[in-house]
Amino acid sequence: MASTVIAYIIWLFLGWAGLHHLYLGRVNQAIVWFATFGGCGVGLIRDFWKIPEYVRWCNGDVSLQRKHLQRTIMKPRPGCSTFRFVGMLVMGLIAATVFSALVPDFSQMSMTHPFTYLILRCTYVALLMLGNGLGVYLVANIGELQCAKWYPFVASVGITPWLLDKHPNLLTACFFTALITWYKGLRWKPLPVEMEGTYTNKKFWKNVAIYCVACTVWLSVLFAGLYFNATITVEGGEKIPVREALGNFFRSDAWKRTKESLWHLLTILWREGVWHAWSDTRRVFDFSGEISAFKVLRLPTGATQEEILKQCRKLSAEHHPDRFKTPEEKELAQEKFIEIQKACTSLSSRQAKRARSNTKSTDNSDL
Repeated sequence: MASTVIAYIIWLFLGWAGLHHLYLGRVNQAIVWFATFGGCGVGLIRDFWKIPEYVRWCNGDVSLQRKHLQRTIMKPRPGCSTFRFVGMLVMGLIAATVFSALVPDFSQMSMTHPFTYLILRCTYVALLMLGNGLGVYLVANIGELQCAKWYPFVASVGITPWLLDKHPNLLTACFFTALITWYKGLRWKPLPVEMEGTYTNKKFWKNVAIYCVACTVWLSVLFAGLYFNATITVEGGEKIPVREALGNFFRSDAWKRTKESLWHLLTILWREGVWHAWSDTRRVFDFSGEISAFKVLRLPTGATQEEILKQCRKLSAEHHPDRFKTPEEKELAQEKFIEIQKACTSLSSRQAKRARSNTKSTDNSDL
């Protein structure tokens, strides 16, 4: 028997991955939630009110299933809520985009490599149709409704003309696939033979296996598309493949310094415990901004208040905007001057607080 309390706890912490739906036997909805990060957040919020009903359905509530049976008799063809229709549209759009990202950019190959261009273009359109049909099919088979497998995929094939253009109109294609599936493909899901305790352990573990395989495939396709075919636009409008950008990042000095700092903190955590690690974390990442302020003023950490004031006067005079003539120099000097003033204010206020704290400590010790 499913528990409402447990369902809400899973929803609170792991709802974005759809695990509360997996717990309640709604594996298709769990997969959709995982792929869309909780139904783009909207579905996750909606679940707050729907979970009690989902639990009753999972537990084979007789009154709820009797009501469902009456609906199937009174209305043989089910309707489709706006939420489900939008879900079919969005999931079809996302899945089509992710699947088609597996194909590398072929836009410049039409003249130089026409045969390769034709193969890649056909593969691209096929993956668009596959992703679109699969996304619509998953959402159409959630809850009390089901859909014949061939409706979304045939509808997806039928909208091929919108995908053959140089710039495919994917939104229109997904809209018509969802519309045809809603209008012709939706059916009531038949009730199980046993009205109570229908969600057995065997079925649960089967759903877990389906969920894990589906999520693994989804992440594999997503990361493969990003790693091999996605690009990042840098200065000058130049596009660099993500795999090259990642390689450059891991070879950069910034990453090396970050890696060394993290490794240092992990070593301290392992050897000396949490408190020493937290103390070093505050020092390394400079949450207070004190170390950064000392660097701006070109002073060693721990400089006295007199040294800070002297350096502040010196640097403020050197970088005062009035000393420069051209607008570019004045602008740069203004930025540096403001940075120096902020550093001076920050360090002076901290030194003053420490002085007051030391005075109070001395007074208390005298008492």
